[in-house]
Amino acid sequence: MKTVITLFVVLTSMFLAGCGGGGGGGSASTSSSTTVSLDGIGSKGLFANADVQAYEVVGGQLVSLGSSTKTGSDGSYSLTGLRTTSNPVVVKLTVNAATTMLDETSVGADGKFTVSANSPPVGTEIRSTLPDLTTNSEAHITPFTEMAVAAAASSGTLNSASLLAGRQMVMDTLGLNPFTIKPVNANATMSTDQAKMMLLLTSVAQDAKTACTGDPSGVTCAVKRLTDQATLTKGTDGNFAPQSAAALKTKIDSNITNVKTEITAGRISGTFANNVKNQTISTTAPTSVNPTTAASMASLEGFVNSFRTGFNKTANSISTLAKATQTRTKDIVLKTMNGTASNIDAALRNCLSSQGLVCAAGSTFTKVSENNYSFSGKSLDSSMDISGTISGSYVSSTGALSLNLSQVYKKSNTQTKLFEVNSTSSGTGIYADSNSVSLTLTKLDLIGYDTTAGSSKWVKLDLSGTTFSVSEATKTFSLNGGLMVITNEGDSFSGTLSASGKKIRSAPNSSTFDWAADTAALSVTAKSANTLVLGFSVDATNDLTNYYPKLAESSNNVQKGTFNLTTQFTDSTKIVLTGSKSNLSDKLISITVTTDSSWVSASGTLTSQPNGAEDAINSDGLTVTSSGSYSAVIKKGVTSNLMKGTTKVGEIKSDGWYVDGKKFVVEPLTLDLGIETDIFSTAVVASAVAKKDEAVVTTTTNTITCSSSVTTCQK
Repeated sequence: MKTVITLFVVLTSMFLAGCGGGGGGGSASTSSSTTVSLDGIGSKGLFANADVQAYEVVGGQLVSLGSSTKTGSDGSYSLTGLRTTSNPVVVKLTVNAATTMLDETSVGADGKFTVSANSPPVGTEIRSTLPDLTTNSEAHITPFTEMAVAAAASSGTLNSASLLAGRQMVMDTLGLNPFTIKPVNANATMSTDQAKMMLLLTSVAQDAKTACTGDPSGVTCAVKRLTDQATLTKGTDGNFAPQSAAALKTKIDSNITNVKTEITAGRISGTFANNVKNQTISTTAPTSVNPTTAASMASLEGFVNSFRTGFNKTANSISTLAKATQTRTKDIVLKTMNGTASNIDAALRNCLSSQGLVCAAGSTFTKVSENNYSFSGKSLDSSMDISGTISGSYVSSTGALSLNLSQVYKKSNTQTKLFEVNSTSSGTGIYADSNSVSLTLTKLDLIGYDTTAGSSKWVKLDLSGTTFSVSEATKTFSLNGGLMVITNEGDSFSGTLSASGKKIRSAPNSSTFDWAADTAALSVTAKSANTLVLGFSVDATNDLTNYYPKLAESSNNVQKGTFNLTTQFTDSTKIVLTGSKSNLSDKLISITVTTDSSWVSASGTLTSQPNGAEDAINSDGLTVTSSGSYSAVIKKGVTSNLMKGTTKVGEIKSDGWYVDGKKFVVEPLTLDLGIETDIFSTAVVASAVAKKDEAVVTTTTNTITCSSSVTTCQK
């Protein structure tokens, strides 16, 4: 089963430790040894070289938090070393003389937005807000986040209650969360929520083309036309009532209609334009906001936001490094180690004689010269042709062996080269009836190729120094050693590998035996372009009791076992995945995700589905807990209760989740770790030792040359 771990369930239906919702207006927070970062994108379109400054709100006034920074060419900003505060925070983007702005209504030949001919006037400000700043956070800055701050100010003062009300009013109106949905360039791959957000920003860009006195860019007027309708009044009951709810909805709907008309008419064209045109945004005239409800929503959002920040920072390393570490090496470790061990085993069985290294007549080996043979054949599943040479020396009286093995693996149907293997091994006790065999791989280089047409990518796995010991007396084996993986893309992985196993019958009452691994462990440190990105460790066990590997898995022949994977990123993001299997149809799974000091955990049972469909969570649902007191049991198609301790505080429905009847708006996060979670067919477990009755394979040898620095390899 290939499971893509989708954190929509884990991160957007998850709950989410109380991050406060903000204090509001007491005193400035005192300096702490703990500092945090604040990141985001400034866009209407993307602003480059604009000034960004964070402030905490104290007594209705803005007090600077840390130093300012400037946005990058992609509109991104990062404020670091900020002191934590439980007060609400306002982030202000200010246009300066060097600021440029992209135009969402114009896409260039490179597929990206073009630079607008006019930037907003120097001093133009657009703001965003957060309920507090107690952990690494993210806040994007757009005209729609400006609406929230402007609405809060219109109520008479900036404080926690008014800012929370302004945020909630904007999210209720849009049905989206503009504070957490990342604006992107036209050529980016967009989630559905991002496409909707970009439709909204493009509609403002189109509206900005209307004449605007004093601002050729039209931005200040377009933003003002929005904020003029985003006003709040605080009532005697403490709630905040929108003063122009219908007008606000009408203005946003009108902007959307106008830009879609322009796209339909072909005046705005291209893939991006068609993508956003096809989005549907169901705006709502906002109703009165209860600040207590808004605080509860913000508390949940704050937790999600801290996760979002951590994952956005590691998104590239997760998608490239985790996949590179596991997917790129998966086939090499599994198929090539297994084949190498098989061929070494065949050499031991067929080529060791009292005369030395002499391969028996009638075997798959062909003599080339003294102590030098070639071989050919197919892999066990017939998907690969394998060819190679074997040479060395053997002393039958002591069982001392020196063996050099070179192999080439090709797809049987296309003859596309898949792997090359070069190994040098030495051993003792290798003779008939020996009760103790030791085989050391003094060199084992495995080089695998990307089979995509035109690709020159390769990956090299070095298991030199690995010791492989077999005891016929106890019918057990062990494998221990180090490993190094290098790719032509600048990735490198180093670590340790261990495995152990025993001989088991191929089938009930069979006279033939197979070697099978019952424990395996792998620990790796990964670097990308020489920068440390992650460390991961994986261990697995197989319960081989009453299991026969040559028979199809069934209710009477179940491959039972456990699997544990921990991936640790350098920015404190950690993913722990565990699994176990004790019967044919069910696998228990658990995933815990930690970013900084917050964590979310989900566990459940995956049940096999008919017709080869992906395994699915069973009817008991997914149990979710967090580092706060929020929890829930999520079941498909069933409304679930969102609990805070023993108190119900909301509901999780098929279309989202709700607090006090209000829909909580947050952009889903998905993450494909590229992990094979069929935990009992893992590369490490399956690769430890040859199967005694596996056919040995061969054709003619192709050579590979790698420079000493292993920076280039040529077929």
